[in-house]
Amino acid sequence: MQKNFLSLQNIFFDNSSSGKQKLYSSHLSNKIKTSDHTIIFRRRSTLTLCSAAQIFPNHHYISNTIVKKINLRIGELKGSIKLLVYFVDGIEAETLELNETLTSGSEIITPSIKLKNETGYFYIKIISLEHNTRINNIAWGINDTPSALFDCNILIGITTFKRDEQLHKNLRKISQCSYLNQLNIDVMIVDNGRSIDLSEYCYPFLYTVQNNSGGTGGFMRSLCYAKKNNYSHTLFMDDDIEVETEMLYRAIIFSFLTTNPTTTGLMMMKKSNPTTVWEQGAFIDKNRIYHGFSYNFCLNIENKKNLLSLHKNRSSDFVGWWGCIVPTKLAPILPYMFIKNDDIISGLILKKQNVPLITLPNAMVWHEDFNKKPYTWQHYYDIRNGIMIRHFENLKTNKMKIILSLGKILLKALISGDYYCSEIILLSFNDALNPSDNYFKNITKLKEKHKKIMSHFPLDDISNRISSIERKQNKRKDLFFSLVSLFGTMNPFSRNFDDDGRRLSIPLNSNIFFHSYRFKTVIFYDPYTFTGYECTKSIQKVLFFLIKFSKLSLHYMLLGKKISGQKFIVNQHYWNSEFEDVIRINSK
Repeated sequence: MQKNFLSLQNIFFDNSSSGKQKLYSSHLSNKIKTSDHTIIFRRRSTLTLCSAAQIFPNHHYISNTIVKKINLRIGELKGSIKLLVYFVDGIEAETLELNETLTSGSEIITPSIKLKNETGYFYIKIISLEHNTRINNIAWGINDTPSALFDCNILIGITTFKRDEQLHKNLRKISQCSYLNQLNIDVMIVDNGRSIDLSEYCYPFLYTVQNNSGGTGGFMRSLCYAKKNNYSHTLFMDDDIEVETEMLYRAIIFSFLTTNPTTTGLMMMKKSNPTTVWEQGAFIDKNRIYHGFSYNFCLNIENKKNLLSLHKNRSSDFVGWWGCIVPTKLAPILPYMFIKNDDIISGLILKKQNVPLITLPNAMVWHEDFNKKPYTWQHYYDIRNGIMIRHFENLKTNKMKIILSLGKILLKALISGDYYCSEIILLSFNDALNPSDNYFKNITKLKEKHKKIMSHFPLDDISNRISSIERKQNKRKDLFFSLVSLFGTMNPFSRNFDDDGRRLSIPLNSNIFFHSYRFKTVIFYDPYTFTGYECTKSIQKVLFFLIKFSKLSLHYMLLGKKISGQKFIVNQHYWNSEFEDVIRINSK
C-alpha cells in the first residue's frame, strides 16, 4: 500500500434493475450516462450526487476517526466542469464548501474541506461546461495515507450453510475487485454444510469445513483463526446477503481509521425493497422476548428528507452479524449458542468494554427478508438464548415482564391450536433457567439437544391439503371466538373441514387465525416450501401447557440472583473438538 491519496468512499453507480440504483443517483436525464465509476455528460448539464450511497458521512468520521478534513480526487477528467460541494447540517440548511472549475487532467485533487463537529453530510454537484465531458474514478478521501493504516489487516469471515448460489455471487465480486484487494485482507469461508466448491477461483481464499454448529460456531471459527494469526480486525458476514465490494471497502477503511477500538456495522437494507432500511444498529428490549429498538427501522432513504436520520453518530447495543467488523483482540469467544442473540450478547460484552458500536450510513448490505425464512425450531433458540442474555451481568431485567411477553407468545400458539410450537416454547423456557456457564459447558449434550429440536416438528408435504379459505385471506380476528378456539371442542358451530373439503390451513407464524375457532383440526404450513403439520385441539393439552408454564414461571421468579450475572465468554480451547484445519485455496 503506497503512501498517497487514500479513497474513503468511491463514487460508484449501480445501473441494474434491482431498485438499488436509486440509492446511487437520482438523475433521469438522457444527457448523462453513468456506469460503475464513470460519468459521461453528452451535453452541458448538471448532475447532483445527493443520493444515500454517494453522500459523505461527516458526523461518523469526525466523531470516530483520525480524519479531520477530506478532499475529492478525480482519476481522469476529459473536458471541463464546475465542481461544487455542499454541507447539509442537522436542520437541513445547506452551505457551499467548495467551488472549483476544473479542466482536463488526471489525478486531480481538490483543496481540503474541513469536517464539522455536528450532524450532517456532504454532497457533490457537477456542472459540465462542455459537450462529451467524461469523469473517471471520482472519490472522497484524504490526501495522505495515515501510517496507522499499515498496521491494520482484516479477516473477512463468511459462514455458510448450503446457500451456494448467493455465496458465489459475493465471492466473485470480492475476488475481482482490485482496489478492495489492495487492502490487507484475507477471506475465509467456513462451510457448515460441506457443499462449497471453490475450484473456479484463482483467488487465495481460506477455507475450512465443520459439522454444522450454526452461525455462532461458524463465526467463532473465523474469530479464533483471526486471534491466533493476529488480524487487527475481523468482519463477520452472512451467506444470504447481497453485497457490493464498494460497501465492504468503505466499512473496512472506516474501521482501520478509528481513533479507538470500534465495532463497525454495515447497514442492513431489505432485499425485497432495496431503498428501505431494516436496521442501522439496535438496542435490546430487556423486558420482552423477540423485541428490540432499531434505528431507522423501515426508513425509506430514497426520500432525501430522510437522509439526515442516517447521519447522526449513535452507538447501539449491537450490530447484526450480517456485516459487522469487530476489533479482534477485544471480541469475545462465545459458547455453542448455535443461532440467535449471539450478535446481541457479543455487542453487550464489547459495550461493557467501552467499545462503541457504530453502523455506517454509507455502507450497506441487502438481506433476504426474515419473513421469507422457514421458522419452526428456530423459536427454541430465540427464546432460550433471548432469556439468558437478558440476565447478562448488570442488565436490570423485570422477570414478570419477561413472563408476560413469553405468555403472549404461548397464548397465541394455544389459541390457534399449534401444540408443536407450544412444546418448543416450554422446552426453551425450561432450558433458559440454567446458569449459562454450566449449561453451555458440554458441547456434546448441546448437539444432542439440537438434533432433538430439529426433529420436533413433523414437516410433511401438505401442498395438496391447503384450504381455499387461507387463499381468500379471511382476516377476521374476533377476540371472543379466538378465545373459544382454545377449547374448540366446546364450540357448537365448529367443523372439521372447510367448504372445499380440506382442513383449515394457517401459515406458520401468522398473526391471523383465519377463523381457527371454527375448526377442531388445523394445518400449519410454511408458505414457501408447502411443508407443515396437523394439530387437533384438546382441552386437556391446553390445560397441561398452561399448568406447566405456570410452574416454570414460578420457578423463574424464585431463582432470584441465581440466574442473574450470566456469563457467555469461553476460551479458544472450548471449540477445539469442533474445528478442523484451515487451508488456503489456490495459493501460488
